[in-house]
Amino acid sequence: MWASPLAYSSWSFWQLRGMTVERSRPRSRNPLVRGYQLLALVSADLDELTPYEKRLQLTVQSFLLGAIVLVGPTYLVVSGHGRGVTTPNG
Repeated sequence: MWASPLAYSSWSFWQLRGMTVERSRPRSRNPLVRGYQLLALVSADLDELTPYEKRLQLTVQSFLLGAIVLVGPTYLVVSGHGRGVTTPNG
């Protein structure tokens, strides 16, 4: 289930490389600012975005969905909560 969003993200990122970049906002070279801009793009209104930014938004959303679906069950199995394991005191 997690492989599908991550595979789509990879394909979509590959498609982004061939698109012309028309940004409505300036792009920063600072990685922290760029990460913040990507997260802000996830919740941006589609009407205000260029076609490149729309594709980038879908790519980031699918990557985040795949990461959540991968990390959630993995955490449950590793932590013991998914197996019904109780602590010695409980």
